[in-house]
Amino acid sequence: MPLMLCAPRHASRAPFNESEVCERVRAEFREMPGLKLTLPQASRLFDIDPLECEQIFTVLVRSGQLSTDGKAFARSLS
Repeated sequence: MPLMLCAPRHASRAPFNESEVCERVRAEFREMPGLKLTLPQASRLFDIDPLECEQIFTVLVRSGQLSTDGKAFARSLS
């Protein structure tokens, strides 16, 4: 039997909870005001599925908490 050094990434993921993830994202951007992330970077950082990440970031942009230039996301200045 082959030795597995690491479990598959998806095996460690907790069930998706939109409100908890939104709060984690807001907290990271508050603590690091100059933070800019692409969707793939954010998906890896927050350990969430890319489609779920896109949904969360869309909600945060629409609510004015994040802004985007079409490539990366940053904390909204307003």
